[in-house]
Amino acid sequence: MRRNTLLTSMGGFKKNKEIADSSPKIFLLCLSAMYLDTPSLLQNVASSGSSTAAIQQAIIDEFCNMRIAENPHPKPPQAQEIVEDVDPEAAAKAEEAAQNEANWAVTVLKEDFEIHNADEWKEKLQWLKKEGHRTAFQEIDTMVTQQFPSAKSAADIQAPPVSEGEEGESESTPSLPPNLDNYFAAKAKLRTKNLAGYDVAQYIWILRLGYNAGYVEIEDAWDLGQQILYMAIQEMQSHRDFCSGYFAGYIFDTGSTEMTVHHNACATLLTSPVSPWGVYGWLG
Repeated sequence: MRRNTLLTSMGGFKKNKEIADSSPKIFLLCLSAMYLDTPSLLQNVASSGSSTAAIQQAIIDEFCNMRIAENPHPKPPQAQEIVEDVDPEAAAKAEEAAQNEANWAVTVLKEDFEIHNADEWKEKLQWLKKEGHRTAFQEIDTMVTQQFPSAKSAADIQAPPVSEGEEGESESTPSLPPNLDNYFAAKAKLRTKNLAGYDVAQYIWILRLGYNAGYVEIEDAWDLGQQILYMAIQEMQSHRDFCSGYFAGYIFDTGSTEMTVHHNACATLLTSPVSPWGVYGWLG
């Protein structure tokens, strides 16, 4: 029998409670990414009451039942923990639910991120940690700033003319980036130094999916969470930086500017007295 079937996307309630108590910064980072990705999950926290204990319990409960309702791939019913001495029928159902959840995660990884196996999953996490969308954005930003300093939109930028070689043959010149429209839209939204907020959120989402898919054990998954925590603290100074980088990165990556629910989620997280951001403060 495989390891205890999943109660959540990142381990059972007991394990998440241990993480929340012993490594609150990692827990908060994962929670922050989850709420920005899926704003509908904020409603349970908003009704949890005002005491710190009630807030912590509510966010742990939410983290232990996270579902990506807005994802185009509906998540199957969550598996229940397998305990010792359960009847065979119940164990079989739990095992089937765990397999369904694993299949769901594999599908999302493949269709949304072109990740087909554990090696590609690890490579994607490494890329998000070391380079990510923030590096691609910065490369375009440097090119625009140096070569087209007065440009306000993609329409203001034209590809350089093709030059001729010594024998009259045309020499190829580097083409302009295909996502200039996304760059300018993201640039207008960015209020911090880079897109780290988006890279962190996507890293955590892919990390959770990889755990669901069986690519990593729970202890190693939280170790990987620790690694992105270090990057987050280095690249961002506040939750506002997190929001700004997330919004700009989302636009740069997808081209979509329809983010009303995400903006509302950020506003709630920044101002609500029962927000985990208010209770626990910034990561650094």
